[in-house]
Amino acid sequence: MHLYLQFIVGLFLAYIMKKIFLTKKEKEIPGMEPSSKDMGNLEDLGQAGSLHQFLVRLHGKYGKITSFWFGTQKVVSISSPEMFKEQQSVFDRPPILFKFFEPLIGPNSLQYTNKDAGKAKRREYDRSMSHKAITRYLGEFNAVINEIMDMLCKDMERGVTEHALCTHMATFALKADLMTLFGYVSDDSKITEFQNNYNIYWSAMEASLGGKCP
Repeated sequence: MHLYLQFIVGLFLAYIMKKIFLTKKEKEIPGMEPSSKDMGNLEDLGQAGSLHQFLVRLHGKYGKITSFWFGTQKVVSISSPEMFKEQQSVFDRPPILFKFFEPLIGPNSLQYTNKDAGKAKRREYDRSMSHKAITRYLGEFNAVINEIMDMLCKDMERGVTEHALCTHMATFALKADLMTLFGYVSDDSKITEFQNNYNIYWSAMEASLGGKCP
């Protein structure tokens, strides 16, 4: 799951990328040349471990603004708060940046919707994610975390000193999400099964991104 978190952080950086077309100005931005005509720097990205790790290395080499090829689309990444402020009003994002996730989130996801349609959909989604709306789920969140705390306390009483924290937190996140979306989940084995299937699927997507499978 830590790769998942790193990838999400990386995608947040990708969110602020601005498309650069073949102009003279584009040539002034330092960055990587494509390693492949069709895949651009995707294989380099896969070898780095995640988009976040790839961008950290890229900015470490080229500075606060740099470019690379996401498939056949050239993009610019910025890591400076001042530069981000200049681009914070940008809403539309190239769908190719999220093509990797299409089998998981579907082609009708907000990630692929731009212009007025995307803004309208975003406003609808934001209403469900407002501070007032989130408070309705505090009971479910507290119930899940109390279950985990009870389990950890019992383990301590039995002398258990090491815990799979990443697994526990992933279970908490999945169970909290499933409870708020579908109601109470009483069978933890279903959570484990869902998590295992998700990890298999995510590994396959990462391998595909790195060019290791079709």
